[in-house]
Amino acid sequence: MKFYYWFLLLLLAVAAGYYFYSPQAPTQQDDFVEKTLEFGEENRENFLTYENEEYAFTVEYPVGYNAVEEADLYSTVKFYAGTPYSVWMQEFNVYVVDSNESFSVEDVLSEESDWTGFDLKVNGRNAHYFETTEYLPEYDEELSYKYLFVECGDYLAWVTALTPTITPGDLVVADYVLHSFKCQT
Repeated sequence: MKFYYWFLLLLLAVAAGYYFYSPQAPTQQDDFVEKTLEFGEENRENFLTYENEEYAFTVEYPVGYNAVEEADLYSTVKFYAGTPYSVWMQEFNVYVVDSNESFSVEDVLSEESDWTGFDLKVNGRNAHYFETTEYLPEYDEELSYKYLFVECGDYLAWVTALTPTITPGDLVVADYVLHSFKCQT
């Protein structure tokens, strides 16, 4: 009987050691970061770097895209290009929200009910990633919306991607553009 208790105690110790010291399975966040960094390394020559001196940030965008600063009342910079497969352009925006402004991520996401997301680190900064899709029956097309909120000290950067899902390769490009955002402050 004494042997039986020692055996159970040993088995429990082995199980606890395995639980606390075994390598963890990759998380969704790890997978996202790994795929986007790998894509960036393989396609570095297909991207340009935009630098904003006022807010001290950089972001990479695809060669051939138009870059427009202050394209509308809210965006700091917008990158866009048409695609022959869709009536929609692929579009990336960077919005800067000063820390003293009233802003709620929940308010932004309340427009759509099926957002999925997770927290992650983007170039050493705390960030929050969300994505959803929307089917537009009048165009018989689905659009992907990807949002990345990056905490940059004095401001919050909201990096967005609008991508037609008809070209899956563009979805990977969108992930990379969002992940390439770096605030210097």
